Amino acid sequence: MKCMCLQAMTIVYGRYYEDIGPFADTKCIVQMLDRTVDRTERDRLVQFLSKLILHKRNVSEILEWNGIRILVDLMTLAHLHTTRAMVPAQSNVIEGAARTDAGDREWYYNIEQQGKVERKGPVSFQQLKELYKSGEINNKTKCWANSMEGWRCVGAVPQLRWTLAARGPAVLDESALAATVLDLLVTAAQYYPSRDEEDAVIRPLPKVKRLLTEPACLAHVVQLLLTFDPVLVEKVATLLYEVMQDNPEISKLYLTGVFYFMLLYTGSNLLPIARFLRLTHMKQAFRADQTSSDIMQRSILGQLLPEAMVCYLENHGADKFAQIFLGEWDTPEAIWNSEMRRMLIMKVSAHIGEFTPRLRANIAARYPYLAIPAVCYPQLQHELFCNMFYLRHLCDTQKFPDWPIPEPVQLLKDVLEAWRREVEKKPPSMTASEAYAALGLTGQRDEAAVRKAYYRLAQQYHPDKNPEGRDRFEAVNQAYEFLCSRNVWTGDGPNANNIVLILRTQTILFNRYSDVLAPYKYAGYPQLLSTARLEAGAEQLFAERDSAGLLPAACQLAHATALSRCVAVLGAATAPGEVAAAVCAHCARCFAVAAQFPACRELQIVYSDWIMNSCTYRYLKVVQVSPSSGTSFCHTDSVHTFFI
Repeated sequence: MKCMCLQAMTIVYGRYYEDIGPFADTKCIVQMLDRTVDRTERDRLVQFLSKLILHKRNVSEILEWNGIRILVDLMTLAHLHTTRAMVPAQSNVIEGAARTDAGDREWYYNIEQQGKVERKGPVSFQQLKELYKSGEINNKTKCWANSMEGWRCVGAVPQLRWTLAARGPAVLDESALAATVLDLLVTAAQYYPSRDEEDAVIRPLPKVKRLLTEPACLAHVVQLLLTFDPVLVEKVATLLYEVMQDNPEISKLYLTGVFYFMLLYTGSNLLPIARFLRLTHMKQAFRADQTSSDIMQRSILGQLLPEAMVCYLENHGADKFAQIFLGEWDTPEAIWNSEMRRMLIMKVSAHIGEFTPRLRANIAARYPYLAIPAVCYPQLQHELFCNMFYLRHLCDTQKFPDWPIPEPVQLLKDVLEAWRREVEKKPPSMTASEAYAALGLTGQRDEAAVRKAYYRLAQQYHPDKNPEGRDRFEAVNQAYEFLCSRNVWTGDGPNANNIVLILRTQTILFNRYSDVLAPYKYAGYPQLLSTARLEAGAEQLFAERDSAGLLPAACQLAHATALSRCVAVLGAATAPGEVAAAVCAHCARCFAVAAQFPACRELQIVYSDWIMNSCTYRYLKVVQVSPSSGTSFCHTDSVHTFFI
């Protein structure tokens, strides 16, 4: 009768809450929910609360009487839902090695015998059920599991209360119950925005968001992502987006593992997740790899996604990022496909795989954060990313002609910086073998072995437990950080293919955006000339090579930055000693020498009209106006040789 009355009240208040106004006994409903052990009553109370929050004034009563904690505890029951429909792509999820029953032993309990309390355990959740069924433990037996603040009676632990002590059939299954609670929390959070009408940040943070940000509540909300239920994942992402706006605790959010859990999701309803990532990924206070680019140092996603995907999220917004993440793309701005997503899922699954079985054994367990090694994508092994482009694709003018470059000046700066880094590239301070040795491992080992070795040694030598082990603890940390970074992939010196792409990119920029770049002084000549000299001095200059040579690209860039610019300023008043005249004279000599080779002559015939009209004509004009003798500007021999 009580449940039927609650159901009727839910229907009436849901339809006429504006006419009825605030519900005077919201406090009593929350207290009933906290005390009940009947599943039907529990579900009817939650449904009634989901209608009560339609009126904003009822929300404050729920907050005042600890309703948030009670509702979050009920949400965690979703991890026990074993009959949930599987997402078609969910078979990609890997949970690591299979765990035995011994691996699921999370629970301890006390038994009083002859006036003495004896501690038993650890036992698995299934064993605890059998002990309760046999009568060895009851509702008043004290028990404990990891992440619990202290020993509590069986009837006071949500997981045990609703699986061992509860009675009656449930109206809602565990997933539907969690979805109802999430809707309730999302509505409550939206009532209290983080900014006022003038777009000023509100402080202190609204109470509902402050309560949901507390570590105990936040961890349980985040870990619902591991149910992989599309409805729950979408609602969790929406709730987190509402709670984290202008939240001063946002910088510590990564410790919950939320970024791992979201990228582990295999569904296609990614827009709420993308919006959350866009809001939070650049605001985490984590320790970054200092050798990577600026955006990769600032983004928590730098260890998980290629730099192009992080830039795409930042530059193009959540909608476009979700579209790219779900598709097959091979463009100058994005290289991403289902195989790369599958690899990401496998790497993250292997990293957190030991936690998911624990969560099913103890739904209140909390994820212990550990940085993940940077994910290496074989598809990007030979790619060079700079600014917001893969330079190999950007330089492929046949496949991607006139690909838009929004900021050519910034791209030029970034390319020059990439050139400097490539030329000055040195071997890393530590080798992979040294890092493995510091962790007590021999030979190259998989990530699971590295992670276990790090956990073991970090606990053994932690200064709080072993004051004399600080040096060893720091060495272990340094080794693990190195193995997690991208330094472990880099070569020992400059990569010629990368330098060729850098040179070609600059040529494209000066050919397409000469007007935009004209006001700026080109700063790459020292490296350009150095590259050209080294390449020209190589013994096998004209030998067949697997990769394109640096010299053609360097000369092409020299033409784009120097010759075409100098020819344009030649005139009747040009003095013999001016830079423009000297550059053109030297280039004419180059043409003359190159004309002695058949292949070069064929190219010169192709470009003869341009050379004749723009270069030679102006050169000869200057010769006629400024005749001289001896070692002078007038090098008619070079010009004559070129024409012959």
